[in-house]
Amino acid sequence: MGARRSVARERVQYHKDGTVWAKGQTVNGIPVGYWEWFRKDGTRMRSGYFEDGQQVGQWTTYDRTGRVHKVTTMKAKPGAKSGTKSKAIENSIDHYLAALPDDKRAALEKLRKAIRAAVPRAEECISYQLPAFRLGGKFLVAFGAAATHCAFYPGTVLEVHKDELKDYDTSKGTVRFQADNPLPANLVRKLVKARIARIAARLSANRYHSA
Repeated sequence: MGARRSVARERVQYHKDGTVWAKGQTVNGIPVGYWEWFRKDGTRMRSGYFEDGQQVGQWTTYDRTGRVHKVTTMKAKPGAKSGTKSKAIENSIDHYLAALPDDKRAALEKLRKAIRAAVPRAEECISYQLPAFRLGGKFLVAFGAAATHCAFYPGTVLEVHKDELKDYDTSKGTVRFQADNPLPANLVRKLVKARIARIAARLSANRYHSA
């Protein structure tokens, strides 16, 4: 038999009166990605992220007016394992994308395809808990999803194509975009090629100085 396929499913839990108590996603029954909890009157009570069933990152508690009451940083317990997924699946881009809402997953799949087309010999990996590509064993680019946007991390090459990026929110090494306005494949290719050229120039300079 083949390996069990990791499938993300929407999950909604209810109060006894039928109002929504919690909603998010699970993969093979384990909470993953962004979750929210609600009071019976519909106001949001708490929100945060799960990674393989564990609370991670910033978890926010809200008061009854919707204002932030407090923010708590959660860290996964070292060595904790769910026992339901192989390490290969857990550390794959497919597993990361499976936990996302449909719109963000579709946008990042397009980005992934564009990166692969630009550099077919690159190797997929997970780096710093984000989908990434390596080239020749070295980090190349990464991408991911946040609560309010998607992001592409091509390194410090954005100034090369700043005119084409003027409609996107950018900062050093990061391009943020909405799922319904994904990065054009041609622009992704240019940024990836610029990143490869930057890495090659750096390696060449290092060899020159060490000669």
